[in-house]
Amino acid sequence: MPPKKSPLVFKADKDKVLISGKTFDIKERLKAVGGTWISEKNTWQIPASADTPSFREGLEIFLTDKKEADRRAVIQAKAYAASPEGIASAHKAQKVLIKKILIDKKPQFHWICCEDCEVIDWSRKHTSCNSCGIGGNTFFKEGRLYTGD
Repeated sequence: MPPKKSPLVFKADKDKVLISGKTFDIKERLKAVGGTWISEKNTWQIPASADTPSFREGLEIFLTDKKEADRRAVIQAKAYAASPEGIASAHKAQKVLIKKILIDKKPQFHWICCEDCEVIDWSRKHTSCNSCGIGGNTFFKEGRLYTGD
């Protein structure tokens, strides 16, 4: 298996080292060693004395650990969203949004009939409301109820 390509590129330049690539997550570490951002070149500049093998290795390990932590966070978020607690939380957040839309009444166009509405698909304006007996493609426009596409 070939070695993984580093997301960082190091280039020696006189008494400084230029670092480019995916540096956003390590910018605080670069600042801590006296690094400055050079926007014209889209690179960081650090003193050559700060560029040691252990410094480079530390940056690589930090980026690898962060990537793994981000991957785990996505997996955990998806698992929570599919759990009964996550579904209940999403439903509760939707009710808060529905109440806000009903209270504000600023939008000229929305598709909520009451607080008991359940929005099935925000983008296609699909709602279902057991209280009102309305379902399918329903929405309000300027206070009047329309149905259908």
